[in-house]
Amino acid sequence: MHARRVLTAGAAALATCAVVATTAWGATGPELISVSSSGAELAPEVYDSRVDDDADRVVFVEPSKSQGEASHVYVRDRSSGKTTKIYTSKVGDGAVADISGSGTYVVIGSGGTLRVRNINTGSTQWLRGVAGASEPSISSNGRWVAFRGSLEEGGPVHAYRWNLATDAITKVSHKAGVRTAKISGDGRHVAYTVDGHAYQATASTGQWELLDQSPTGEPGNFSDVVLGGVSYDGHYVTFTSGATNLVDGSEECEQIEGGCVFRRDTAAGSTEVASIIDGKPSNALYISAISDDGNVVVFSDVQAFARDMSSGETVRVSENSLGAGADSGVDDIAVDADGSDVVFTSRAGNLGADGHKERIWLTSTGF
Repeated sequence: MHARRVLTAGAAALATCAVVATTAWGATGPELISVSSSGAELAPEVYDSRVDDDADRVVFVEPSKSQGEASHVYVRDRSSGKTTKIYTSKVGDGAVADISGSGTYVVIGSGGTLRVRNINTGSTQWLRGVAGASEPSISSNGRWVAFRGSLEEGGPVHAYRWNLATDAITKVSHKAGVRTAKISGDGRHVAYTVDGHAYQATASTGQWELLDQSPTGEPGNFSDVVLGGVSYDGHYVTFTSGATNLVDGSEECEQIEGGCVFRRDTAAGSTEVASIIDGKPSNALYISAISDDGNVVVFSDVQAFARDMSSGETVRVSENSLGAGADSGVDDIAVDADGSDVVFTSRAGNLGADGHKERIWLTSTGF
């Protein structure tokens, strides 16, 4: 056993304070996910990892390395030890993917089109009538998909929700120019970014709200917000911003490259900084995700971190079996439903495999 690094909360204006003792952590280190069924490492570049509710299945992408090659989407089943290639793009096309909480469905975006693959049956459902569809996000039960796109070539780009049961498409964004879209686990809410700010809409009514807003309702004084994750019921949303007017004590976020990760409580109408390390706001490198109940927020600050918002405890999760942090940067971080497991991408050569190359790892948060 080694002592995992625990970083406490800091100023109460930023988040709940807690003085937490260092906790013990298992000595096995993170689990390598980007391997074949035989255990051999896959291609030298993999990314875009996402995990189902219980961290049993992980989806990830092997990108095309040149215009003459294709991208591939894999699913790693940790229970069976099998890794399956479920999609190969057209030559030169990229691919992105997300997996449902149930672990049954994977939505794949490639070449401006979307398709949803049922891993158990092998069937595929295609999105029709949308131009340039991208940034897909799938609900926990696999019934709903959020995405950005246009209903006509060259038309306005909005956030939409696709009902796979009826094949109906509903526009949910209040204005055009949407850059990203994320759906809540229950499929009822869609968060999106447009004009540098983050919003969330209730899909059935179209009612929307600004997420990066000050306590008095003004937009955040930063116009390049990056959307993170949405809790199961849409109660909480994370995003990265350099704004200084969202919460008292966040002035340092303006000075941090990439800004801070904030968690918005849409029910209470309040916001707090989530990327707290050693009592101070930390560089989030634009990346964050959130557990289903909204209590665990994971983010990357070169290393991967997880924060229990209730206790104010922050732990570094990108560690090897000796407790040393990854010796290269962390990217593409995601968390399972209860916040107990994290997957991330890193070029580190000290996490349990030799050499510096992009690999997908899974580890426990201890929460």
